[in-house]
Amino acid sequence: FILSIPLLLYVGEIFHDWDALASWNRWALELYSNTYQPYNTAYPILLPSIWSIFYKIQGTSDIWWTVKLMNFYIPIMLIAILLCIYYETKNRTFLLIIIFSYPALMLTSKSTNGYMDIPVMIVGLLSIVLLYLYEISKYKKRIYYIYCALLLAGISCIIKQAGLIFLIFCYIYIAL
Repeated sequence: FILSIPLLLYVGEIFHDWDALASWNRWALELYSNTYQPYNTAYPILLPSIWSIFYKIQGTSDIWWTVKLMNFYIPIMLIAILLCIYYETKNRTFLLIIIFSYPALMLTSKSTNGYMDIPVMIVGLLSIVLLYLYEISKYKKRIYYIYCALLLAGISCIIKQAGLIFLIFCYIYIAL
């Protein structure tokens, strides 16, 4: 929590009306108040349900900056995981992924304003990275990278339907 305090200065004006629709914060508010009606929508609600849990912990849905700060954690987790993989494998490819994805993740407003495309992209990228790690790994238990890649591709489907592409890609890659 202390590390996220400096990010509070960067967050800005929290959610706007259009931003709340884009980020499905409205669904998080409905989940928090037990009034959610899916209306035959196909949109998964993984992150809004996590946000509603934070609203329950806070005891109110009036404080949105805590949920807004969660949008920084997913890109930071990507960087941390890729750094750990780099230190384990000493493969410079993982550093290049960090260098090329950092501007898109941290310097654009789309990564912090609640659009679900960025979390789908990050989780999908991690699933592809794990497939690559499976290919270059020489460990006996490298099959776990395949399992983790499929798990992350499945999570990307829960975040938004666009994640189905990553799941389909993983299955085709494994089949071929």
